[in-house]
Amino acid sequence: MDSNTLTTTNIGKEELKHLRKIANHHGLKQVEFINASISYFRKTGINPAEEIYSPREEIERLTKRVDEVIKFMQVHEKQKLSPLVERLILLERRLSETYSKIVTIDDLKSLGNLTVQLGKQFEIQSNKLSLGITRVPDTIKPDIENQLRSQKNTIVLIGLLYELFKSRGMGGFREEDKKRFEDALSKIR
Repeated sequence: MDSNTLTTTNIGKEELKHLRKIANHHGLKQVEFINASISYFRKTGINPAEEIYSPREEIERLTKRVDEVIKFMQVHEKQKLSPLVERLILLERRLSETYSKIVTIDDLKSLGNLTVQLGKQFEIQSNKLSLGITRVPDTIKPDIENQLRSQKNTIVLIGLLYELFKSRGMGGFREEDKKRFEDALSKIR
């Protein structure tokens, strides 16, 4: 460098000691170090007067934030999630108990078989009564015929009841089955 281009700069004695030490550490003369520093700050846009970024402080800040998040999650788990899990367990138990009491398809099949057998028995009894009616005096005949109609309607009602239970097992009562059931019930009354 040309001696005509150099100027002097005033710095404190303590800063001068640091300048010499840092310049020697990097193998530069003091003036070269100052020129390189100025060039560095101009290129990077870093303001040397601002506080220096400390990775250790940033890590400590992040660690503190993570600890806060973990504490929040623990409190949330204790206050919200644990009671929800307990309620879910109770609900599952209730559903299991309820499910064990639900009418199954096998139950419906058994009910259907019983209905068929009952219908056959009513049919046999009805035929016997029909034969007996022909021999009964005319005064009792209407009562017996009403009894027979009532029995036949009972058979229809039992069949409809079976259909309703079967429909319920598959997801609910059908409207037409409800109507048929109500009609059959009104005939018996």
